[in-house]
Amino acid sequence: LGNISTDQNAVIISGPESIVSRISSTAVEINVDGAMSDVNITLPVHLYDADGREVDDTKLTKSVSEVFTTASILQTKEIPLEYTATGTPQEGYVFSNQIIADPSAITIAAKASVLKNINNLIIEDALNLDGATGNVTAEVELKKYLPDNTVLADSGFNGVANVTAVVEEETIRTLSVPIENVTLTNIPEGYSAKLRGIDDLVQVKFAGLAVRINELNENAIMGSVDVGKHLELMEETTEIKGGSYYPRVSFTLPEYVYVKDGGTVHVVLEEE
Repeated sequence: LGNISTDQNAVIISGPESIVSRISSTAVEINVDGAMSDVNITLPVHLYDADGREVDDTKLTKSVSEVFTTASILQTKEIPLEYTATGTPQEGYVFSNQIIADPSAITIAAKASVLKNINNLIIEDALNLDGATGNVTAEVELKKYLPDNTVLADSGFNGVANVTAVVEEETIRTLSVPIENVTLTNIPEGYSAKLRGIDDLVQVKFAGLAVRINELNENAIMGSVDVGKHLELMEETTEIKGGSYYPRVSFTLPEYVYVKDGGTVHVVLEEE
């Protein structure tokens, strides 16, 4: 049920003072049971004392005895709550991308034309992870995030969600990636390039979420070296020279995993 409005907002009452003095409020009673759309009806005005008891109006005169009343009927819809976190945890810690929320969904009420375009509620600024060294929690007042022309449908819900962003200490793991898993790209025209390595392995220290780090298979990790780009960064002139270079490999890694150290290879560039 949404707003209830009437075409009159005041009633002038006259009659015996002993009766009039007892009147504390006026109201109409509208029945919306089973209504699927707005209810428009003319209803009699009732008089009530301070204790909510109806006052007999047979000896009274009212300026208005009936009022036209409109009750707005709202539809309801359950939608999921989606949170995002901002900021960066302290070095050595990583956001797990896991957010625990209670509740994880709410029921809202609105006109059907409004509800049909609402499928979720995204809350973007409730969790700031800057400098975090552990889980970050917040109480989120959901009412201020509700779409226009909507309300919370559950009158027993206080509108506050308890939200936790899970921040973990990063896990570090050193792996030996086979050098054959590294490809050389963007080799300058007129030159050939070859990889040289110790025992044909590339030592790399990876860091990130424990669940991701522990899934890494060193034999399945692939990487590449952009030779031309490395030369641009290393050479003070535009002239390309043959010789030995030691670029870092760019690895293809799962989300929440990065190279903390290592990953340097020996590239020999020779003029053809």
